[in-house]
Amino acid sequence: NLTSAQLRKTNLRGAILKWADLNGAFLNEADLTGADMFRSNLVRTQMTGTILNTANMSLTNMSEASVTNADLTGATLSDAVVSDKNWLAHLAEWQVTGANEIQIEYKLEEEIFNTKPLYRLKKVKH
Repeated sequence: NLTSAQLRKTNLRGAILKWADLNGAFLNEADLTGADMFRSNLVRTQMTGTILNTANMSLTNMSEASVTNADLTGATLSDAVVSDKNWLAHLAEWQVTGANEIQIEYKLEEEIFNTKPLYRLKKVKH
């Protein structure tokens, strides 16, 4: 359980964080290159300037997470959940590296969970 953990500027390259609870954690400017974050809870996690190159973020819950200036180049986001229906459009505004690639490779599908809409990233079939 890493809820609210203070991990700013931490080197977590290649870390195995499957099913980790990082709710509200501070990962600002941390290096998570190649990390396996499969099914991690990233609700309200601060990831400003975080390096997430080639990270496996499949099935993560990123509702209300901050990814401003994050590097998501090559990250796997299949079935990740976000709370903003315009999340894909905001990536450029948030200056996320890899935004164009993500916008081309993924679409958002709305789901209702406990009467609230959530949006799941789905890989686009080309």
